[in-house]
Amino acid sequence: MAVGDGILTPAISVLSATGGIKVEEPRMGNDVVVIVSVVILIGLFSMQHYGTDKVSWLFAPIVFVWFILIGVLGAVNIYTYDRSVLKAFNPIYVYHYFKRGKTSWASLGGIMLSITGTEALFADLSYFPVQAIQIAFTTVVFPCLLLQYTGQAAYIATHKDKVSHSFYFSLPERILWPAFVVATAAAIVSSQATISATYSIIKQALAVGCFPRVKIIHTSKKYLGQIYSPDINWILMVLCIAVTAGFKNQSQIANAYGTAVIMVMLVTTFLMIPIMLLVWRSHWALVVLFTVLSLAVEIPYLTAVMKKIDQGGWVPLVFAAAILLIMYVW
Repeated sequence: MAVGDGILTPAISVLSATGGIKVEEPRMGNDVVVIVSVVILIGLFSMQHYGTDKVSWLFAPIVFVWFILIGVLGAVNIYTYDRSVLKAFNPIYVYHYFKRGKTSWASLGGIMLSITGTEALFADLSYFPVQAIQIAFTTVVFPCLLLQYTGQAAYIATHKDKVSHSFYFSLPERILWPAFVVATAAAIVSSQATISATYSIIKQALAVGCFPRVKIIHTSKKYLGQIYSPDINWILMVLCIAVTAGFKNQSQIANAYGTAVIMVMLVTTFLMIPIMLLVWRSHWALVVLFTVLSLAVEIPYLTAVMKKIDQGGWVPLVFAAAILLIMYVW
């Protein structure tokens, strides 16, 4: 599933970012967006053999500017369009929302996309201390995401006909193209993170002898974790382009992405149980509490996502089955 994430993340990230073209030029068809996305993806995968050692210093500023941009825009939209959306922070509205029935439950599959990326945090643990990631998440990432999603809700509340690409529609016209550039750059950075994570997973599988031998190249003299695998890279590129060109829309890719993410999170939760018991020597009560609280969140999302298996959610399951078969045969 994590390898499937490495295929789906670049596809949906780049496709979402380039969707801004249709907002500025409504006459352009979806095929133009797909072609631009494919060109960006080809460029991204073609540059992998150079490594990220020389350009990685750009990643943090790009992502920081992106989060500040979406946070400020979200705050402006809340103030401009509908400040009543702030009531959503009241937990009672969670109850009222789910009281509506199956429709609200089914929407959890889409809501799942608001937390995508968290499943790839492990890829950064070799470069940053845990505390640094916690501080960045609580002071920048989480507040800015809340502001942006709430701001989009405020905009949609008064522009119900512009739900599609609401982020770009809510932008002031004079900053649309600068925001498009920043969004595309941030999409490339997030894609790079999951691609690098895929290399790391394959390397770990090679270390225990459960994956066919592929070439691993270290691209940095300073950081052991910066690696590149030509074989895996080109396979990822072909599959990523196939997904982007095959589906041509964000909806089905989003369903596939959501399925991959929730499955990764669910497996991680179950793997944490033996770690807490055997490695950390945690008290059994703490293990039970952790498991119950985690599953209470993940299982509702899983059931909602499973409902969309026939709408693109089958893709990561096929990827996972294929990789599992390769590892089993090997």
